[in-house]
Amino acid sequence: MTINGIDVQTAFGVKEWNIEPSYAAFSNKSEWIAGAVLPDLMKAETGLKTQKVKVMIKGRTREEMWDKAGQLISALLKPCIVQFRHFEDRYFKCVLVNASHAEVSLRRFHTATLELTGYEYGIERSFTSTDSTMKLYNIGSARTPCIISVTPSNALNSLNITGVLRDPFKDTAETLTISNLRSGREIIIDPFAGTVLEGSTNRFDDVSMNEWPSLIPGENTITVNQSGVTLKVTFAPFYL
Repeated sequence: MTINGIDVQTAFGVKEWNIEPSYAAFSNKSEWIAGAVLPDLMKAETGLKTQKVKVMIKGRTREEMWDKAGQLISALLKPCIVQFRHFEDRYFKCVLVNASHAEVSLRRFHTATLELTGYEYGIERSFTSTDSTMKLYNIGSARTPCIISVTPSNALNSLNITGVLRDPFKDTAETLTISNLRSGREIIIDPFAGTVLEGSTNRFDDVSMNEWPSLIPGENTITVNQSGVTLKVTFAPFYL
């Protein structure tokens, strides 16, 4: 188990024992109204994922064991990236929400169960195209935020991109529009940073979008309505 790339056994003398994986939380507002012939079935909404991991803490004294546990817990109190054994290609952006312990032997070791909540994602990948249509496959099982980079070879009044925005209620494709593009100047739309930048210049007011860009699980088709544009899409697949 690592926290932000740091091995917990090396840093804290704590060993991952076992993990209780789970799926993301779901909510659904489907209902069958009294008197209606058919129920009103709605699309489920996904929420945070909770993982429980049990760790073993060894020490020469009871005080040493508790100190090691405290250091581990302290490292998980703010959002961090956790990676578990046997899940080498998956990462868990999370925060600690609960911790419990069981003293197996006061002189040798005790165990702690850590409850972490967040979201799971895979290895980042990028796709670049100069064609009007880009097809890419999202191997994740959940809708995945993506970073959009656009570089026009000529100045453009506006550029329309379809395939990265969806109406949250109708689940239909919508258009992302970028205005006032300058020749050879890259504009980056980054949902993780919450920014739209051309270099260090804020270009948020020149973008029309109802949400941040994302990809659906499976095949995605992304199109641009102008020629001479280099489009780069970067994402790390999300998993339920």
